[in-house]
Parts: sequence; structure tokens; C-alpha cells
Amino acid sequence: MTSESGAAVVAFIPTADTTWHVKATDESGLSAVQQIERPVGASNDGFLIRLDKAVYESGTSMEIEVLGGGVEPVFVDLIKDGQTVLTNSVDVRDGRGKYTLDLSPGISGTVELVAYRFDSESGLPMRRTRIVYVKPSSDLVLKASLDKQEYRPGETAKLSLQLTGKDGKPMPGAVSLVAVDEAVYNVQQSRPGMEQSFFTLQDELLKPVFQLYPWSPEFPSTDLAAASGQRTLEQALFSKASQRRIGRLC
Repeated sequence: MTSESGAAVVAFIPTADTTWHVKATDESGLSAVQQIERPVGASNDGFLIRLDKAVYESGTSMEIEVLGGGVEPVFVDLIKDGQTVLTNSVDVRDGRGKYTLDLSPGISGTVELVAYRFDSESGLPMRRTRIVYVKPSSDLVLKASLDKQEYRPGETAKLSLQLTGKDGKPMPGAVSLVAVDEAVYNVQQSRPGMEQSFFTLQDELLKPVFQLYPWSPEFPSTDLAAASGQRTLEQALFSKASQRRIGRLC
């Protein structure tokens, strides 16, 4: 059974080459089937990279886990707009390595995490890539609420705005308002409710995400169960972006 976000996790440890037949069915009875093949080989120097989340807050930490054979260290680069902003290495012992990466307040938007190590036999690099989104830090919080959910043509809508600081105290400011028909969103690529992230999202990197789901970083859930389901969904969506980035599963 999936969460309300439509995501589910199945843990499985393969001992041989495995073929999965996955079928998903919604409440109306519509279904889709996909065959997934997962070969199992010798570990050698191969490795996998795992992150605790796909979407982070600026100024928080990213938990990185490396799984694989060999003893060579795994190097980690954080790339923003084609520029490397951070480089470090992760030691691997007994098939596992962990590293906590602190995201400075200056890092935000769509970011690539590239992990690589050199094969002990060939000397060639092996690379794994993950795409993540870092929400920019903001000192202001704007909340808007309407007096009704729906209006008849010609009715007057009452909009209440509240501008506060991160501490919840009222702040002075000026707000610009624009009203549009929702039909406009069907003929443009930009998604509603994403004003803050408009300049930090890279559509080319996140295109596989938007093709699957109308994802937005601007509406975090306050319910713990829903937030957990949202985090799982984001990890699944962003893994698709990572696959498309390197052209294969990693």
C-alpha cells in the first residue's frame, strides 16, 4: 500500500540476478505494469550512494552513505551551475562509509552531488550522481488566506496577508499582487506557487521530475506522517532525475 503521496518502499536483498514485475493500481482500477531487471555481480570497487533526503533546507546538513566493496575512498563533489562548490572524501570500511555534509546558507537551488572513486585495477573513475534541491533561506514568511474557498462571478474576495520574520514577529514590507485564471497554467511551463524557487530551479536537471509529478518545494507538510510520505516521494522522483542525468541507473 502506498502513502497518500503515492509512494511506497520495498526492502529486498538479492542473492542472484532478479527480475521484478511491478503492477500499480489506483482507486478507479487503472493500472500500469513495468518489468525491472537487477543484475547482481561481484562488488569489487563498485559502490552506491545514498542520501537521507532529496530536498534540504539551506543551512542544514546532508547525510551521505556509501555502500560498496573495496577500500579506496569515494570522493564527493557538490556542483552548482556547473561550478564545484565543495569537495571531500568518504572512507569506506567493511563495505560502508558515512559523511555529514553541511550546506552553508550560500548554497541553494538545484544542486548535483557527484561521487566517484578510481578502480583499483584499471585506474578508471567510477561515477554516481544524485540531484537534490536546497531551499533558499528566507528571513521573511508571507502567509495569505481568503475569506471563502469559492466565489460567484462579480463577488468581492477578501484576502488577508501576514508578513512575519523567522521568529514569527510581524515585519513591515510591501507586497505586489497579481490575479490570473488557472487556465493560464495549462499553457505555460512555469508552475504556480513557486515564486520563491522560480530563479533557483533548473528545469533541465529537474525535467524528469516534472514529467512525472507536479512537484513544488514551496508547500511543506506539517503532518509528520504526510511529511514522511512526501520525503519518500521526493527521493523517488529525484532518483529519476539522477538516472536521466547519467543515462543509467546508479
